[in-house]
Amino acid sequence: MRHQTLTMLGMIWVPMVGQVETGFQLDIRMKLKNKYWRYFISLFQTSFLTIVPSASITAFIFIGSFSAANLLFSKTDNVLKSVKLIEDNCHRCHGGDWATEAGVDFTGLNDEISIWEKRKTYTRALDMLNRKEMPPPDEPQLTNLERESLINWISHTLDNVEIDRIPKDPGFIPPRRFNKNQYNYTVKDLFNLEDIPDDLFPSDLSTEDSFDNNIETLTTEPLWFERALKASKEIVNIVWSNPESLERLFIVRPTPPIFEEKALYVSTIEEAVTLDMGDGNFTVLAIVLGGEGNILIKSPPLEGFTRGSIQLSYDEESITYQIGSNSRIEAINLSISDSTKSYVIALNVQGHRSSLFLDGRLLASVANYKNNDINQNLFKVGKAARYKKNNIIDNDESVKEEEKYKLPPIKDLLFFSDPLSEDKIINYSMKPNAEKLPEPSFHWYVGKKSPKPKVITVHEASTKILDNFLLKAFRRPVTKDEINRYYKLFLKSFNNNVPFDLAMRVPVIAALSSPSFLMQTEKEMSGQSIYPVTSIDMASRLSYFLWSSSPDEELISAGISGKLLEPDEVLRQTNRMLADEKANRFFERFVLQWLRTEGLGDTYMPDRSLFPEINESLLAAMKEEGVIVVRNVIRENKSLLRLLDDNSTFMNEVLAKHYGYGEEITGTDWQEVVLKDSHRGGLLTQAAVLTVSSSPNRTSPVFRGKWVLDVLLGEPPPPPPPNVGTLDSEDGISSSSLRELLESHRSKVECASCHNKIDPYGFALEQYDPIGRLKKRDQNTSTTLWNGITIDGAADLRAFLLNKKSTTFVRHFTEKMLSYALSRDLIFSDERSVFTIINKLQGNNFQARMLIDEIVLSEPFRYRKES
Repeated sequence: MRHQTLTMLGMIWVPMVGQVETGFQLDIRMKLKNKYWRYFISLFQTSFLTIVPSASITAFIFIGSFSAANLLFSKTDNVLKSVKLIEDNCHRCHGGDWATEAGVDFTGLNDEISIWEKRKTYTRALDMLNRKEMPPPDEPQLTNLERESLINWISHTLDNVEIDRIPKDPGFIPPRRFNKNQYNYTVKDLFNLEDIPDDLFPSDLSTEDSFDNNIETLTTEPLWFERALKASKEIVNIVWSNPESLERLFIVRPTPPIFEEKALYVSTIEEAVTLDMGDGNFTVLAIVLGGEGNILIKSPPLEGFTRGSIQLSYDEESITYQIGSNSRIEAINLSISDSTKSYVIALNVQGHRSSLFLDGRLLASVANYKNNDINQNLFKVGKAARYKKNNIIDNDESVKEEEKYKLPPIKDLLFFSDPLSEDKIINYSMKPNAEKLPEPSFHWYVGKKSPKPKVITVHEASTKILDNFLLKAFRRPVTKDEINRYYKLFLKSFNNNVPFDLAMRVPVIAALSSPSFLMQTEKEMSGQSIYPVTSIDMASRLSYFLWSSSPDEELISAGISGKLLEPDEVLRQTNRMLADEKANRFFERFVLQWLRTEGLGDTYMPDRSLFPEINESLLAAMKEEGVIVVRNVIRENKSLLRLLDDNSTFMNEVLAKHYGYGEEITGTDWQEVVLKDSHRGGLLTQAAVLTVSSSPNRTSPVFRGKWVLDVLLGEPPPPPPPNVGTLDSEDGISSSSLRELLESHRSKVECASCHNKIDPYGFALEQYDPIGRLKKRDQNTSTTLWNGITIDGAADLRAFLLNKKSTTFVRHFTEKMLSYALSRDLIFSDERSVFTIINKLQGNNFQARMLIDEIVLSEPFRYRKES
């Protein structure tokens, strides 16, 4: 029946030849002006119909009847015809052995899949076909009909990806080590460090079109692991010298609000908290160095380091220990000549060395962590009671400097608490031959008496610490066997009379040197070729994408619970993470590398003899502008097209002065500024971009044009042919304009095909000098693009990109961000996700947050492939 219908349709159209043009025929003729209708007609041209030539297209004559089966196979016929055109006209230079020399290989082209797989190659080919630059002038040429047919087929194929025909393959992501930035950020977050040395690892290598987290560049040579071991020891030294970081590791009691604004409230020096401890009565008294009511009120405060001390009394005996946020608590230099009269308060102030003497008595001594010295405040304490002393201690209540070395040591005490059970404490058991001194155990409580605490052993305490630490360090739950291995390292040191906290250094160093810490690994599912990433591994994928660091407690908890297998939870966590300050790392790492501005001031520096105003503050502000603009677009869910052109940007005082807005913006804070003219707007006219795409001493239309093609549009020009001259030399620049030199350069056949496309973009930006300022004199910025469109200046160029190249830009931006998120180059199967994401963005005004959401929900981000 269908066969008969189509035959009848043909019979109806045949008599229309030569008749007066009808409305139906006119509609067909008008639609033929559209390239997609032309493509549709071309599918049937050779096999099924003949176009009758006339002044206007008036009829189609079908050559015989045809069936639905013929129609289905017509597309394949057109593919074969197009492939044959390419083989006959292109393979001489771009096929077989010649392909390597030409740099483009068309062999293997069989169908549309071949086009999608080599999108960049065929996008370039389409561009050159449109400009009639291929085949070259000295080669046999395509007829107009052949050229148009080939253009229509390639164009239609590129614009209409059939994702169901593309194989599902999330790509294999092998275990990969941290790069330098990931290591630094992970260690900082793990131990709550503000800063660490920048020279623990060298900078990682990256190519121009990839990122420093790309698995292809993260080699794991033995030398790297040697550096990692050395780095782990340095990190541990830093952590053990940093009280706040040590508390984070050991989960120590909270510290008084006067230090860290938490826990024990001490309104005056006289207020105390009483803890009931069995038969004895312990009193905890907070005393602060350098403040009003201090026992050393006449001594100058130690700037930046304020610590306190506590007094612990047990019946007739009293020992005073240091407190604060340092977990290592020592009572040394204890006078035991009369246990009821004279004791020493040991107060450790980390990180500095300072001493205070009065009449030969040592009142305060501060040491760096690399020394074992300890700052001491010496005074007498008695029975458990409220205590207040406002004057400097008397001579008979102190230990003289030369006497302190004669005093016997006292056992170190440390205090820890389980984060899930705040009332637990630790009590060290005395060894049989240990000196029978009181060993009070205590825990901070806020303004109330404690319940009778539960005492836990050293084994329980150390394994709890290791379990908590290894979970964070390895970014996954650890087994009992793993905990036991690290516990044995601790115990071996502890049994050799090493203090508890110092013994704990050993397993921590070992953990920081372990591949479980240094490598990002994911669980493999045996017997499955493609499978979902586990929930706990999704936590790490999200955190290293958006934070360049390990998951926090909430993200780890979501991973352990399995919630990160649910798309809604993935989006909820993504939203939370982007709002976190740590997301600034993602914006910085992605934007600086994508825009290629990271090396500004380092690997690339303008000539300071010509531009003396260049300084570190200005260079930093230049780089920061792009990061802030992209961050604002994403966090505020603006259109991605605002990165191409916008009427506002962000400036601080330094950058505002550079841009000529100096009187309007003051201070170091970044402010959004509405631009007062069309000279600025979007990423393209930012000073950092204009500077890195210039030579150190002059502008370069070639560099700037290449930057537009490569960085903004993802259409990098091919490398120049061998033995082609360059314009790097300044010879002749003074005698003829740069534009004239480039025009001369383009007159060479081997140069024209690329420079006709590169140079016009750069000419439009000639109104800016080599450091991104507007030039004082008017410049000739008028130019004609490769497609015949004439533009004049940056504003016209931005408008052209916005109106004609917006989809190209969004596709490239999507590909770059997906590559960054996956830590690898994209592969052909990723086109499934890229095409899907772009379609959704187009239907939602290119909202930036949608891009992030679609990436974290995409197939390659949520699935794994078996190795």
